[in-house]
Amino acid sequence: MTDIERKKLVLLVEDSPDHAFLIKRGILAAFQNLEFQWAKDGEEAVNLIVHNGLRPDLVLLDIKMPRMNGFEVLEILKNNEETKYIPIVILSTSANKKDVSLAYSLGTNCYIAKPVEIVEFQTKLRSIPLYWLRTNTNP
Repeated sequence: MTDIERKKLVLLVEDSPDHAFLIKRGILAAFQNLEFQWAKDGEEAVNLIVHNGLRPDLVLLDIKMPRMNGFEVLEILKNNEETKYIPIVILSTSANKKDVSLAYSLGTNCYIAKPVEIVEFQTKLRSIPLYWLRTNTNP
């Protein structure tokens, strides 16, 4: 089985069940060969990846979450030799320049502000797996 044929694992780190549902549905509309795992907050995501050895092909990360926010998760994963090359895409309701700058300074691979308009959001979601799981080459 080639890498393209293999099911890709996406870890969605999102505290809102409604947003998680929309994100999963939007991405699967463009790329069906995926397995999704959902972490409801940053602490759960770090436990899955760092402590339990989960190696997703892509992490979709919200930044405003309880217990451990997305910036803290990003910093932990990008400063860890075993996880620093996992592509991390921030999906946030915040388009604040300070948030965007901080995310990039901590090593995010991409920052997408969640649009209010559902059609625009779905369009953005469909582009994520096509680029990060098909076009991009990871180390």
